Amino acid sequence: MVDEEDFQAFLGDLCDFLSSLEEAAVSLKRRIAKLTGSVIKGCIKPAKPVSPDDPAIKWLVKRLDMVRQAHPTVWYRLLQDEKSLITGLEYSVMEEEQKADIESVARWAFDKAAGR
Repeated sequence: MVDEEDFQAFLGDLCDFLSSLEEAAVSLKRRIAKLTGSVIKGCIKPAKPVSPDDPAIKWLVKRLDMVRQAHPTVWYRLLQDEKSLITGLEYSVMEEEQKADIESVARWAFDKAAGR
């Protein structure tokens, strides 16, 4: 008969192991992409600096986080000026489709925020 406490501990250890394995796989994919030159980098800028508190920018961050969860090799960073206003979005992806997705949502959010 299996002890419930031991079984739960085993499952916890297994989940931790699988998470670390997944992180290692993402790291290796990024390194391979760098070595082979298959990383696509870009930067998108709004027409003018926009507030990070603007609803469109908050939506953008949520959307980008969803993309990053679906594609762990996606990286992004919001650029800010000395007043903490958003001045751009830097990103790196491994596929053209990811690039198009990021650029389309960023342009929409930047246009909405800059128009307010």
